[in-house]
Amino acid sequence: MIGNNYEYWLDPYLNYCSCNDYYYRTLSGKGLCYHLNSAHKNVINKNFEQIYFHDEEYLDFISAIISDCYSKLHKQSN
Repeated sequence: MIGNNYEYWLDPYLNYCSCNDYYYRTLSGKGLCYHLNSAHKNVINKNFEQIYFHDEEYLDFISAIISDCYSKLHKQSN
């Protein structure tokens, strides 16, 4: 999901999101983060685009996630 300032990785079926609010709100049992709430609404309304990956694309997908996380951490440390 692409937010206002960041891109987040989420799986609405597993109730997972990579945003900070997920860790502070969702994991503490205070409810779903904004992105998961939006994703659930979009699934119900069938207003989403689902992307499927083949096994051969797995390495590129994981590499993109790691690169994105590294970039965010590097920006925060500067």
